[in-house]
Amino acid sequence: MLIKNKEKACLIPMRLQPLHKGHVEILKQLEVEFEKIYILLGSDTHPEEKNPFSFLERQQILFTHAGIERNKLVVLKGQNFKKNEDWVKYIAKLMDSHKISTFACSDKENYEKWFTKEPGVNVKKYKINTQVSATNVREKLDKICNLMLESPEFCNIFYEGKTMLPNNSEKYAKKLIVLKLQERLEGKQ
Repeated sequence: MLIKNKEKACLIPMRLQPLHKGHVEILKQLEVEFEKIYILLGSDTHPEEKNPFSFLERQQILFTHAGIERNKLVVLKGQNFKKNEDWVKYIAKLMDSHKISTFACSDKENYEKWFTKEPGVNVKKYKINTQVSATNVREKLDKICNLMLESPEFCNIFYEGKTMLPNNSEKYAKKLIVLKLQERLEGKQ
């Protein structure tokens, strides 16, 4: 009986809060090397300042802005664990069930020591030249928001405008503003 070759695949854990150039750089390297890239998105069950985007939002952002062929990406929702050992077992089981042999990470991470008791997990590091911090990105976005909120005219127009949207959704209104700002800024370049 002939056994079909395994699909060459890797798994990489990411938070993507938000997606930035460093993430894209490592994903581009993985796209060259692997047929499938499984992205395990850290859970968003505890939304807070450091986790502003939901799983579905991050999944859509990946498909739209990562610049990777959509059929190469498989996005999985991660789970939260209190102990690292439980997370490692979860990853090993997940990789086995999807027939993934490579656990990908940046060269700054030290996952090898985590997986020493999991012989089926091959940890492979990738160099990222782009030095970007998601924390710094969120800080810049917060400054933009603060500048806008300091303007009484902006606040009045924002609240009037959001009442015209479905379900009077503040979150939806904010996203529309970001898209409009992006459109305007790109038009100036």
